[in-house]
Amino acid sequence: MNNIVDKPEIRNYADYKVEAGEDIRAFKLDNHVGEIVELSGDLVIADDVDPIVAGTYLVPTNQEDDANDEQMLWKSVYDASDYAIYLEVLEVTNFGLFTIDNNGKGYECKIKANNIVY
Repeated sequence: MNNIVDKPEIRNYADYKVEAGEDIRAFKLDNHVGEIVELSGDLVIADDVDPIVAGTYLVPTNQEDDANDEQMLWKSVYDASDYAIYLEVLEVTNFGLFTIDNNGKGYECKIKANNIVY
């Protein structure tokens, strides 16, 4: 389980742990359908072959389809109809400027949902 690293004394993400009893900073996306969120580029798997642009659909990575080092990230798909919740990129921004990865890219996204019941 990961959390937002909000402790300035932590210099290496690998050293960060959520301690027992500590609050998890997370929320259920299906409670926020229609809202706009910003993602920094280091949270999205992107490459030069299929760049992330407005209209791209982003879905969470998963253990069955993605490598272990790609967990807790977002990836692009051409068709999001098999996913209950997904993000649609509205605009490429510089929101990730403060991160060391992805050249300061960020993404403004809208939370969307399909009517899928599991």
